[in-house]
Amino acid sequence: MNASNASRRWISWLLLAGSLILFGGISLPITDGDTALYGKIAKNILSSGDWLIPRYREEWIVDKPPLTLWLIALSFKFFGISEAALRLWHILLALGTVASTYFLARIVLPPRKAFLSALILLASIQFFYQSLVPQQDVPLTLFVTLTFYWYLRWEKEGGLLAVILSGISAALAVLSKGLIGLAIPLVILGLHLLLDRPTFPRKALVGTTIGFLAFFATSAPWFILGAVREGWPFVDTFFLGGTLGVGRFFRPVLSASIKTPWWIGLFAYIPLLLAGVLPWTGWLWPALKEGWEARRRGPEGLWFCMLWVVGTLGFLSLSPGDKVIRYLLPSFPPLAVLLSHVVGDARWDRQSTWASLLAAGTGGTVMAWVLLRGLSGEAGRYLPILFPFLPVFLMGLLIYPLAAFWGRARTGLLLLVVLTLFSYTLLITSVYRSWDRISPWRQVAKMVNSQKGGVAKVLVLGPHNPFPEYYIERPVDFVGEEELRKAWRTEPVLAMIPEDALLRLPSPKAVVLAKLPASEVLVKNFP
Repeated sequence: MNASNASRRWISWLLLAGSLILFGGISLPITDGDTALYGKIAKNILSSGDWLIPRYREEWIVDKPPLTLWLIALSFKFFGISEAALRLWHILLALGTVASTYFLARIVLPPRKAFLSALILLASIQFFYQSLVPQQDVPLTLFVTLTFYWYLRWEKEGGLLAVILSGISAALAVLSKGLIGLAIPLVILGLHLLLDRPTFPRKALVGTTIGFLAFFATSAPWFILGAVREGWPFVDTFFLGGTLGVGRFFRPVLSASIKTPWWIGLFAYIPLLLAGVLPWTGWLWPALKEGWEARRRGPEGLWFCMLWVVGTLGFLSLSPGDKVIRYLLPSFPPLAVLLSHVVGDARWDRQSTWASLLAAGTGGTVMAWVLLRGLSGEAGRYLPILFPFLPVFLMGLLIYPLAAFWGRARTGLLLLVVLTLFSYTLLITSVYRSWDRISPWRQVAKMVNSQKGGVAKVLVLGPHNPFPEYYIERPVDFVGEEELRKAWRTEPVLAMIPEDALLRLPSPKAVVLAKLPASEVLVKNFP
């Protein structure tokens, strides 16, 4: 067996291992508030039977397009309401993105490099994490990738099927996350047309028209029906100044306690990208350099991937809207293709080893500081999850350059991937083992749901939180202390409160059902 076939076999086994590790996290507790929110909305879809306009509470129109919410609801309908059902469809779409990255790479790279691009994507820390956190970003990334894949196939080979599938993919991207699903393809294709002046297949105008018709036929019906049924609030939310309209590109909509100058926001995605592509950060600059030079030297597909990365990063950076690391995810598939072109290339061994050493040293310094100083407040409860994941992950970053210095760079690469995937396994295991000691809501829900009868009012003292609404099978209200005292005097109440608030409760005397993390208690005022 030659070296190329042996390398491809190793990569295939590692891809399989990474996929199995992802499925190993399918029943993880919910760790992200957005995921709990979307799970509750999906439960509301099933209970109300209204599949057209998803709602969170009765008066709230959800500011997300319906595709991901429909997928969660369908998964609940067929597999029952559970964390595994909440996550199953999302893991499948994440693996679909990995497969799409392989096919994208095959347009310009040989099979071994295409397999490597898929492995690079799967092993990237941000993509792996997002694959286990059901939101809109992985579906958006999948459908944007398919949009460009089928567009490149159409540009290269012609044929109506490719352009129709490209239009449908773009529509599904819009139905996943809103106008950003159209904005990214328009920006990238605009740059491609302006800079490259590509040669189109015969009857390009007909094909383009059919592609746009496929896009509008797939995406428009839901938006039209929603606008007719809900009126101006719907139009404003999705098309104008609302949280998913064009206004989102010009101002932040997420709550933030710290306001930063515009110039900090302009460069915010650079460190986020460096962190998000770990453990491949050492090859990031060579990948971008080779991608840039591909405009002159070829292959053209690498240059297109470079445009895709730079266009997405530039669009997000120039937008005054929120800067969130997961928004970078649509740039990860083309970046994985660019990285696969340079990973394992001896020309870049020296640079990648020093960059990996720097990343390992930085992470090791942070880890040592945490071990010596600890983490204050609620952050300290996350230490059982951070360790042993972080030491093993950093060990991979360290072993690769050490092996490269000894002339065994390929062995170092293999160990880097193995240790990275092993660290993800440890992370998943730690979350299974420790999460209920960090977040109380599954324990609270189990106790509340076991209470006989449904007359007691369930109250949470504090701001709105989607976790109890997802896990608890009764209506949950979030109240201030005065509202809690009033309800406590007049009706049966189950309440989640800080322990120090016990002394301020009026009669009847509180019955403490459980003491919970973060000095919280679950109490009731009836026998």
